[in-house]
Amino acid sequence: MNKYIDEFNNTHYIDEELGRGGQGVVYKTKDADTVIKLVLSNDQTITNSDEIKKIHQKIKKLIFKPLPNNINIAKPLAVLKNEAGYVMNLLDGMEPFSSLFPSELSKEKAKKIVIPDFLLDLSQNDERSAIYFTYYLETGGLRKRLYSLSRLAITLYRLHIRGLIYFDISHNNIFLNQDDIPLVYLIDADNIEYESINKNVIFTPNFEVPEVVRGEANSLYSDIFAFGILSFLTLTTTHPFNGSGNKESDWDSDTYSKQQWELPWIEDGNDNSNKSKAGLRHNLAITNELDLLFHKLFEEGKDDKFKRPTLPIWIETLEKAATKTIKCNNCKMSYYDEIFEKCPYCDSKKPKRLIVKSYLYKDGQKLKERWKYITEITDNTKRIELPMYLFKSFDILKIDDTFLEINFIKKTRVDLYFEKEKENIYFQSKTPMVNTRKGIGLTKFEEGIKIIIEDVKNTTILVEIEIVK
Repeated sequence: MNKYIDEFNNTHYIDEELGRGGQGVVYKTKDADTVIKLVLSNDQTITNSDEIKKIHQKIKKLIFKPLPNNINIAKPLAVLKNEAGYVMNLLDGMEPFSSLFPSELSKEKAKKIVIPDFLLDLSQNDERSAIYFTYYLETGGLRKRLYSLSRLAITLYRLHIRGLIYFDISHNNIFLNQDDIPLVYLIDADNIEYESINKNVIFTPNFEVPEVVRGEANSLYSDIFAFGILSFLTLTTTHPFNGSGNKESDWDSDTYSKQQWELPWIEDGNDNSNKSKAGLRHNLAITNELDLLFHKLFEEGKDDKFKRPTLPIWIETLEKAATKTIKCNNCKMSYYDEIFEKCPYCDSKKPKRLIVKSYLYKDGQKLKERWKYITEITDNTKRIELPMYLFKSFDILKIDDTFLEINFIKKTRVDLYFEKEKENIYFQSKTPMVNTRKGIGLTKFEEGIKIIIEDVKNTTILVEIEIVK
C-alpha cells in the first residue's frame, strides 16, 4: 500500500483513486475526510527536486491565501515530503463531477447495469443508448444535474465576486455528494488567482476557451465559457462542439479534436455544419430559457467574452429549470412538468404533486409569474420545505434558505411554519400575521391557498399553492 508523509510527519495511506486530470490525480486515504493530490506534468509524476520545490512554494502561498470559509474549496493543508503534492480535506462520500457522465462509465460497470423495463425496446436496437439512459437515471437524472450545476455556479460566483479566477473548470476538478441538491466542492485549488494580477494560461482538453487557447490569460469570462461547456455536457451527455464537423465525433468519445472549439457549436443558429443528434436533446434536458443562454454563450460569446451570460443569470435560470421538474413514479426519470402531459420516457401519468406559483403583485392584481416550483407528494411525504426565493426577491447567497415549511404529519390537518423576518405576511386575513405558525384543514389546503408577502424592499409577492392529483 502506497503511503505519503506530509511536512508535519503525518503518514497518509492511499485507499483509492477518486479523480484524474492532466495536471494531477486525487486519492482517497484511509483517514476519513482526507485526500491527497499528486501534481502531474503531462500526465507523469514529477521527480525533479527543483520542480517539486517550486510546486511546494506555490501550494504554501495558497494555504495562506485569505479565501473565505463560505466558499466550497478543498484547500491544501500541508505539502508532501519529497513529492509534488499536498494533503487536503474533502468530505467523505464525495465523487467527481465526472460520475454524472455516462461516457465515463467503464466497460466493467456497464456490463453490470440492469436495463429497466421501459428501456428494453431501446436496448434491443441500441444497447449503448439504453445503458446511458439507465446510468443517467441511476445518477440522479435531470433534476440532480440541474441542481448540481446551479450549486457549482454559486461556488464559482463566490470566487468571482472577490475577483478570483478558478481557471481549470472540468469534470475531474469538481466533487459532489449524493444529496438530491448536492454539496459541490472545487478540489483543484492550485491555480486560483486574482484576475487583476493573473498572467497564466490554463485549460483542460475538451474545455478549451477560445481566447485562452489563443494565448490570452484566463479571466472570469473564461471560467464562464468553460462552465457553459460543462453544463451542456452534463445535461445532454453531448459536448457542445462535438458534432458532424468533428471527424472524431461519437456519443461516448473522450478524445476530441484540439480544434473543435473553432467549429460552430452543434446547435448554432447560423451554421449547421457541425450539427449532432446525439444525447438527450431539446426539451428532454433543456428549457427554452437555458437554450437561449447556450446560444448566447456559444455564438455571440464565443469570440466576444463580454457577451457571455453572467453567473447570476446562469444560477437563476438553472434553479428555475430544476424547480420545474417532476419525477415519474414509475420509471423515476425526471422531466419538465409544464412541457409534457405525461412521462416522456414510459408514458405514465403524472404523480400527485404540489405546485407553487409566485407572482409580482400590485394594487390587488397579480402581474408577471416570477417562479414556478413543483414537487411530488407520496403517501410517505411528511414535510415539504419551500425556498425563500418563492416568497421574496431572489438572493443567490440565500438560495438554500427555507421560508415556508409545510407539515403533513396530521391526517386531516396541515401545519404551516413561516421563517419570518421583517416582511409582512397576509394569509386568510387582511392584517399581517403575528405568529409564524398557522394550521389549515387538509381538504382546504388541497383546494389551494394564497399568501401575500410585503418585502422590506417594497416588493409585494403573491404565492399560490395547490395540490394536483
